[in-house]
Amino acid sequence: MLARRWVAGLVVVATVTVVTACGDRPAEPAGTTGASAGSVVVSAGPSTTSPASAATVPARDGYAAGTERRTGTDGPVTFDVGIPTVSGGSPAVAERFNSSMRASLEPQLKLPDRIQGTMTVRDGSLADGRRSGVTRLGPGVVAGVLLTSTYISRGAHPTTLIGTVVIATETARPVLLTDLFATPDAGLARLAALVKQHAAAVGTVPFLSDPARDMADWIPGTDGLVVFAGVSHAEGDYRGITVPWAELKDVIAPAMWPILTS
Repeated sequence: MLARRWVAGLVVVATVTVVTACGDRPAEPAGTTGASAGSVVVSAGPSTTSPASAATVPARDGYAAGTERRTGTDGPVTFDVGIPTVSGGSPAVAERFNSSMRASLEPQLKLPDRIQGTMTVRDGSLADGRRSGVTRLGPGVVAGVLLTSTYISRGAHPTTLIGTVVIATETARPVLLTDLFATPDAGLARLAALVKQHAAAVGTVPFLSDPARDMADWIPGTDGLVVFAGVSHAEGDYRGITVPWAELKDVIAPAMWPILTS
């Protein structure tokens, strides 16, 4: 999923728009436009992100992490962004992950309606040093995070945008947050309460007025479920809050437990 908050000049667009990043859009061959009419793939290969980035997972179950570089100009938008990719393993899983990651970039390359000027989109990061990358490689899921830094001319500062993709390796289908719980409403309520609790412990207050929408960017981590909750721009726009698996076991659907924690 992709959540976005824009800042241009002194006008803050406070509404959070959520766009599905895990659609059925087919994968495109290398060298096609992908994100917009002006985009060009200039490189594709192993990730070269720093140890603080998300793309530091070793190859597993035949999958390997990589990065597809996209750069170009489309009207008022100029971009240079690395998209997380996977190769090897199940071709269907790799194709779905890569096409979903490309799809999650597309709305980040659009100048918001009714805003004048030019826009530049570059690789982004969070305050904790997290960058775009593949975060998990099988056997249950393949997952990753896309982070961009977007600046609109005459704006006060850049804005961080985020998209996450989680693909089940058995079915090659996207896994949504509501898929995780035996009872979605109860699971979302529990997760929201725990995210607020763990956020308070580190001195932050996440934006969680609508749990299904505001927790849509998530990944399964080694120690727990990581929710990328919206926070103030001073804190980096988003913050990864980890809720330990043990605190969620009684609300996660039994069939999902081994998929998420393997």
